[in-house]
Amino acid sequence: MNTLKKGAVLAAAFAATLSFAGCGTGKSVDDPAAAPQAITIEALEGTWNLTGAFGADGEVKDRPEGTLTVEPGGRFAFDAQCNQMGGDFKVEEGTLSSEGTVMTLMLCEGPAGEVDGIASAVFSMIEGATLTESGELMLDGPDEQALKFQKN
Repeated sequence: MNTLKKGAVLAAAFAATLSFAGCGTGKSVDDPAAAPQAITIEALEGTWNLTGAFGADGEVKDRPEGTLTVEPGGRFAFDAQCNQMGGDFKVEEGTLSSEGTVMTLMLCEGPAGEVDGIASAVFSMIEGATLTESGELMLDGPDEQALKFQKN
């Protein structure tokens, strides 16, 4: 590959990296409300409304509905408007994980079924979590699936 092509490929890769860096909240990194804060069980306690569901195909799912409730000690419950899920959140060295996740097994079709499938994957295997000072929580799961919540 000649030097000009290498430079173009590196520039494109750099631009792509920059564009993905701000994908989570849509806010500038300079915005203090968008700055990540430490993940703790105490910070997660309360009720959260689902505001976004992102499939493995990168598509934002229509009309996501759901409520996440986190109790003191880390027990969580998620009502996806079809199935319900629950388990325990654990935080070790600033990393969020879930344990003992269980769920009901109703057949869900349409948008509710899509969100339900994403939620099942994410709560079963949390691969990353970001919490902002503005009360936004992003949970990343396998295959680039993710759930976005806003605290009540």
